Order: sequence, then C-alpha cells, then structure tokens
Amino acid sequence: MIDNLSPIGDGILPENEYQARVLARFTKADQRKIWRAFIASGMALTAKNIRKLAHQAPKNKTVKKANAPMVDIISADYKAAVMAMLEQIRSAQNDDWQTTSRQAALFWLKVMKENVIRHEKQRS
Repeated sequence: MIDNLSPIGDGILPENEYQARVLARFTKADQRKIWRAFIASGMALTAKNIRKLAHQAPKNKTVKKANAPMVDIISADYKAAVMAMLEQIRSAQNDDWQTTSRQAALFWLKVMKENVIRHEKQRS
C-alpha cells in the first residue's frame, strides 16, 4: 500500500501501521484518490482523520477519471512549495493556531484557489 502511494509525489505517507490499515481495504486506485483528498484536506495525519475521509470517499467525486493523470504532473519546485505550505499548516494545527490563525490559513488557501481559477478562465 505504501509503494502504491509513493508515486503520487507528495512526500507524505502514513507514518504507522494503524494509519496504513485504514487504506488497505481499498483498491489501489481508491487508495490514491483517498490519499490525494486527505493530503489536500490539510487534516492532521492521524488514523482517525484518514478514516473519516475514507468513509466520505464514495461521495467525494473531486478527482474525475479523465483528469487523474493531470494530478500526477507536478514540478519539483511546486511540490516543494506545497510541502512547505502543508508543513506550516501542520505546525499551526499543532500549536492550536496560536501563531497563525485558522481563518488566515483558510483565507490564503482561498486566494491561491482563486488565482488558479482566474488563470484558467483567462486562458479560455
């Protein structure tokens, strides 16, 4: 299961058997979909959070099969920037949002999303 998640290219993998076991009952394709969604969620890396997202997976249609290969395309610089951002989110979560508020984190995620969408609309 870990080998299946490694090619995603995000650098974050389950840290223990308990976390990995949650995904083991899914197909390889579903494991990747669930893991991508989990990483994108910014939730703390716990088996409970992975399980929560995995139970929502059948309802979650965020990754369409036609677009799946595009999810795997990522430059090393972009990956490093995303990983740094995720580490900052985890750090803020671990200190109970004392140095960076949850609202600020959500605001900047919204700004990034709007910039990506605006760029796509400009290309159309």
